[in-house]
Amino acid sequence: MEEQTINSQEELEAIQNNLASSDAFKKLGLNQIVGVLGVSTQQEAERLRLEAKSSKGAICACCGQKVKLYKFSLTANMVLALRIMFDYYNSKYPNTDSENLPYNSLDSIFENIEIDQRKKLLSNFTRLKYWGLIAPMPTRPDKIVYKRGFFTITTNGVKFALLEAGLPKDVFVYNDSVDGHSNQFVTLDEVLAEVGINYNEIYGKIN
Repeated sequence: MEEQTINSQEELEAIQNNLASSDAFKKLGLNQIVGVLGVSTQQEAERLRLEAKSSKGAICACCGQKVKLYKFSLTANMVLALRIMFDYYNSKYPNTDSENLPYNSLDSIFENIEIDQRKKLLSNFTRLKYWGLIAPMPTRPDKIVYKRGFFTITTNGVKFALLEAGLPKDVFVYNDSVDGHSNQFVTLDEVLAEVGINYNEIYGKIN
């Protein structure tokens, strides 16, 4: 992204006028763009990254939107969904290396799960990408665009499902990118145990 610095009130007002008349700007629900003279977009991005860690978040001086550093935790529903995904791939592609597994639709992966239970399992399913456990399906080589509802399980996802690896319990996300992790590590069976689910009873004895 080309760095841009607004150095005069006239430049700022010109940007405000152009944006105010654009359809995209109106769709965002914004009625005014704010700005700080002499501050570049790069400087503003860095300020937001730091201040977004506060409990109240931060307001972007370029677009007026609020940004915040979010904390997400691994939950029982999320890891159960991952294990179901692993069982699906293990059954459908038994001799395929985890790095070469194809992408499949969530409708196919969870087709045997009762609809109400499926909704619970998938409510925060996509957050598993922040731990590198699943990967969305890319559709273009020149731009980050993913096919809605299509994912694959990763090598890390397979290892976590088989209790061969532990992961940080919490992840901190800024602007849909991982900014850091907690120091508390957990395994899949430990996440399930937090809500009274015994891994051994469902999947057999842990080796």
